[in-house]
Amino acid sequence: MAGYEVESDPYGASGWGPCVSTYGQQSVYQCCSEEGGSSSPSEDLFVAGPNGGNYYDAAAYCSSIGAEIATIYSSAENEAARIACGGSSCWIGLSEQGGTVGTAPSSQVWTWPDGNGASYFNWQQGEPNNWAGRDEKNAIMNCCGTWGQESSGKWYDAPYDYDEPRPLCRTAAAGSSSSSKKGSDDEPDSASAGFIVAILLLLLVVVLVGGIYVLYKKVLNLEAQRRPPTNPGAFFEVGAVELETTSHMAHPPKPGYVPQYPQTAAVEVPAAPYSPPRAQVLTVEPSAPERGTMV
Repeated sequence: MAGYEVESDPYGASGWGPCVSTYGQQSVYQCCSEEGGSSSPSEDLFVAGPNGGNYYDAAAYCSSIGAEIATIYSSAENEAARIACGGSSCWIGLSEQGGTVGTAPSSQVWTWPDGNGASYFNWQQGEPNNWAGRDEKNAIMNCCGTWGQESSGKWYDAPYDYDEPRPLCRTAAAGSSSSSKKGSDDEPDSASAGFIVAILLLLLVVVLVGGIYVLYKKVLNLEAQRRPPTNPGAFFEVGAVELETTSHMAHPPKPGYVPQYPQTAAVEVPAAPYSPPRAQVLTVEPSAPERGTMV
């Protein structure tokens, strides 16, 4: 390439990562050697895109390589992001929700693209400041157009249409091994959960079937109570004797029909023992002798 000297520059004057070859402050191309590591999203937590653009260009680039615009949750992650960004300005995913150009920094609400509120910040002193009266709702790392000169990793607010910063993307590479290990550890728990769900479903089916059976029996009982008797005769119980009465209006007798009545057994009543009447004895008491009568 005429006019350019291509040479390895691992964290040299440009401040970029070991996969970038530079001439002065101009990026020529990105390459990766086995010794210097890789800018591939599969191996690094953060990776910077090759070209500048506005915030939405940066987000689109990160999505195109299977990553997302950078989210930073700790000072250790910020250091990794600073190394990946190098000496250029880079878009990060921080954005202000609500607020106006006059909203004080202490009242501003900044969140990440996943909706989580930011708890770690690395603002440059005096930032965010809505510089020059603009309502700057996005954030960049390093400022501003200082290619190869500023790699502090500090944050600045910026308008979404600022077109110089490169995209800084966060990949899932750092958590891939731990995620797979966690997945294997969680397999027994998943199996246990599946077994419990199966047992609960079986119990639910048993309860439903039992309830349906009980309801079915109740319906049968109600139908039996409402159904008229199949025998036209009615039965009346008097003491220990059952008498059947038949409606002759519904069933007229056949010619020559002689009704049969149930025979009742004669009941023998034992006679009471005879006792002759008692003789009445008349007792006459002698009267007192009359006065003047001789005895």
